[in-house]
Amino acid sequence: MKKYGIFSNLKMIMNSLSAHSSHMKLYFGMQILTGILFPLLGVYIPGRIVTILENGEGIGSLAMNCVVLFLLYGLFAFVKDYFQEYNHFDVIWSRLSGMNIEFEEACMHMDFETYEKTESQVLLNKANLGVYRGDYYGISGFVFDFRDTLINLGGLLLYLLLVSGLTWWLGAILLGLSFVQYGVYCWAKRYEARNKDAQSYLNRQLNYLSHLSSRVDVGKDVRLYHLKDWVNQCYQQTLKKYQIGATRERSHYFVYDLVCIFVEGLRDGVCYLYLIYLLTQGFDVGSFIFFIGLVRGFGSWFTQLSDALAKLSRDQLIVQDYRHFLDEAVKPNTFFGSGSLEDVPVSIRFDHVSFRYHEDERWILDDVSFSVKAGERLALVGLNGAGKTTLVKLACGLYTPTKGMIYLNDKPMSDYSQEAIFEKTAALFQDSFLLALTIEENVALQTRETMDHDRVMDCLDRAGLAPVIARLPQKEKTYLFKDIQKDGVQLSGGQRQSLLLARALYKNPRFLILDEPTAALDALAENEMYEKYASLTRDCTTIFISHRLASTRFCEEIFYLENGKIIESSSHDELMAKQGAYAHLFEVQSHYYEEGETDETAML
Repeated sequence: MKKYGIFSNLKMIMNSLSAHSSHMKLYFGMQILTGILFPLLGVYIPGRIVTILENGEGIGSLAMNCVVLFLLYGLFAFVKDYFQEYNHFDVIWSRLSGMNIEFEEACMHMDFETYEKTESQVLLNKANLGVYRGDYYGISGFVFDFRDTLINLGGLLLYLLLVSGLTWWLGAILLGLSFVQYGVYCWAKRYEARNKDAQSYLNRQLNYLSHLSSRVDVGKDVRLYHLKDWVNQCYQQTLKKYQIGATRERSHYFVYDLVCIFVEGLRDGVCYLYLIYLLTQGFDVGSFIFFIGLVRGFGSWFTQLSDALAKLSRDQLIVQDYRHFLDEAVKPNTFFGSGSLEDVPVSIRFDHVSFRYHEDERWILDDVSFSVKAGERLALVGLNGAGKTTLVKLACGLYTPTKGMIYLNDKPMSDYSQEAIFEKTAALFQDSFLLALTIEENVALQTRETMDHDRVMDCLDRAGLAPVIARLPQKEKTYLFKDIQKDGVQLSGGQRQSLLLARALYKNPRFLILDEPTAALDALAENEMYEKYASLTRDCTTIFISHRLASTRFCEEIFYLENGKIIESSSHDELMAKQGAYAHLFEVQSHYYEEGETDETAML
């Protein structure tokens, strides 16, 4: 991947933030300037007051100088704090209104096949930390770290220059000892960096184990299988390994702390002895106090600079991860063209299509060929892992073939734009989601201002939800769930599927995919729901997926998939007459359902 330097990252961030605040760069520069000069004023004032007293200028002169100096100090403090607060708010607000939105748009724009890749998810998680973890971490943290680095570096050089003005060798000693101190610091940081991955791995284990105790979905197993002692033992063993690593890291920083104490003692001792010597040679007391303040301030600048560089190094890597994610997200899918689909039911043809994931050598679909007429209802059935969901993701443009070609309306899919295919397609997957918004917003997936309200109500009525909606206090404006509104409602499984059907009807698709959206329902409810889908979507080509073969008997064509291949295809009756794999699985399932019905009857 491309490496981005500190200045490249700063330019990118500042340009992005400046688009939302025209004063960003000016105020950033003023904050650095005031941050460097303000501490110097604090060092200058005590020496100046002592000089006035030493010269015997009188109470009036002393009072006037004190008033002027403290007013100047207060004014300087106000200006510095103003730029700091304004710039702090500006950076955070610009990040929230600019780069956060950029990140979210990149997540939703990224090609889905790329989005699903493991390395893309790792990049996304890293980029997410940079955007959302906090105001002093990641993107905004990088800006503040760079500002602090420039302030501390500027202050360090200014103080070094002033001390060197007294005698060059004193400045050389300060600079040389600082290099020694920084070298030991880098030695400790390199050790931490070498052990970062190992400590991060142990930290993930600790987080996983600690979360087990609070997860409701594993609570039953923890109690029934007496996992408490085992989980605690695993946690203690992992914690011990983590503590050993952390102790070794801390020991390196302990050496650094000892070196700092020695270096600072040596530096201050040499400087103080020399200044005391000058004082005995007639050096004025005010200048003595001023230079003592410079020496002490030099040590503070160096410590703060080391901390700022450490944070800058951390956030530099985070910003680089963020940019790597954006680079990946904006890569166009070169498979697709720019054509648009006609507003008619879509015909589909697979011509020797094979597919496998980038990191997988196994073929998920292997040399699959078939055709579906416009407006036809096709069922894909087979055991888990047969390739059914992969096939429909290829058909709707979420995936692209590794080999072969897909044709839509007798034209290669590559002639159409991906957005044009999505516009004419609706899909209900097993994990299709509902939003914690109003019912009408869940149907239209648009704001209240842009949605067609009459059309929403018509789709809810056709989906059979009108009586349910009529009983709700806020009708179609009722919120789902309680994430946003305390009076939000929870739909039953069947009502949820009906609402998803209304959403599909509102889009008015020409190609509809139903990938086991009713898996959570019982066999009878699923059959009724699928028949409702079929009766209300006659104006589009529909692909049904179900692991219950009885639910898709009404389809004109049924494909039975196994290990990425279509091994049987025909209507239900013809497949049953063949007495092949489809018929065998249908009979097994029928026997299971008959036993279930018998058991339920006995219980009644």
